[in-house]
Amino acid sequence: MKKLLIIAFLGILLFPSCSNDDWMDEFNQLQTELESIKNECANQKLLIEALQKGTYIVGIEQKEDSYTIKFSDGQSITLTNGKTPLINIGENGNWFIDGKDSGKPSYGADGKSPEVSIGKNGNWFINGEDTGIKASGSDGKDGLSIKSIIDNGDCISFEFNDGSIINVEKKPAILKVKGTWCSIGTSISWYNDHPNDKFTKGYQTRVMEKIKFDKFINLGVDGGTILSLCNNLTSIPRADYYTIEHGINDWGKGTAVGNMDDFMNAEYTFYGYYRQVLDYIYDLNPKAKIILCTPRKGYGFGGYLPDHWYDANKKGNYLEEYANAIEDIADYMSLPVADFFRKSQANQQNLKYLSIDVALHPNDAGYQLMANVLTQTFYSIVE
Repeated sequence: MKKLLIIAFLGILLFPSCSNDDWMDEFNQLQTELESIKNECANQKLLIEALQKGTYIVGIEQKEDSYTIKFSDGQSITLTNGKTPLINIGENGNWFIDGKDSGKPSYGADGKSPEVSIGKNGNWFINGEDTGIKASGSDGKDGLSIKSIIDNGDCISFEFNDGSIINVEKKPAILKVKGTWCSIGTSISWYNDHPNDKFTKGYQTRVMEKIKFDKFINLGVDGGTILSLCNNLTSIPRADYYTIEHGINDWGKGTAVGNMDDFMNAEYTFYGYYRQVLDYIYDLNPKAKIILCTPRKGYGFGGYLPDHWYDANKKGNYLEEYANAIEDIADYMSLPVADFFRKSQANQQNLKYLSIDVALHPNDAGYQLMANVLTQTFYSIVE
């Protein structure tokens, strides 16, 4: 396929058409085809790597004209509907292609991948039967490409046009993990063990509905800061997994942010205090797996925090500076980040609807959004 495209490209250069516009159209089309080939190769490489590493699928996000398959190591591939169909079993027991009912029964969903092909009439065929659903796009005969994706329930089968199939496991309903999880943090973490009439459970319990650890320890402290944690390091137990949720109270109480030099020298700033905490954890367990959590946005809370999440505190520091400090530390230490600051969907407009107060502590909806972020981060490190 690539050789044909190169020859065609040279032909355009040697024998240009009469119209410059036609020449440019042909050139742009070749560029598009080359880019498509490159993307297909990248997708196949990711699938093979996933199989080799024992990675499993944690979700499939379907859109109008494409869908994204997410893996537990954080990587993903995006494919276009029509060119590579997503085939799964619907609630009525029929095979569905890209969300459309084919009308063909799966006969109990025995886990066997169906035979998928494109008929002479241009429709998708399942097990030799015409589904009546058009297969727009390439039929995959010009080169190795993904022919179909079949959701078999406990795994996803990627079928290539040369007949080969790669099976990748899906995330189990509940992932059982050996070891202890210690959750370090502020009142946002502390509240998990202290539900009230305004919310039912915190983010940690919601995470453990997807990932079951042998033991869970909640070291959230009401009003806690990274400084107060440093003053009580011996309260940190030995564990296998740690999450650290700090920053919001440090912003509220005016902990100096500092810089990476402070981290390197364990100075008396947010950066430096974080270094002391990490050193202590690694002394307890050199093999510990640690997730750093950026602070969820907040504001107000009776004047404890500035009026807007993007305002400076009384010492001139912004909440984003603490979030960026955590990102810097994680990058230097090669640690994963659960980015509550940027990915928990909390902002000035909706925080009061995601909180039990205005606007610091999450409600059920707010805690669920935090749990979604942390769960995906855990998937990338748990064994």
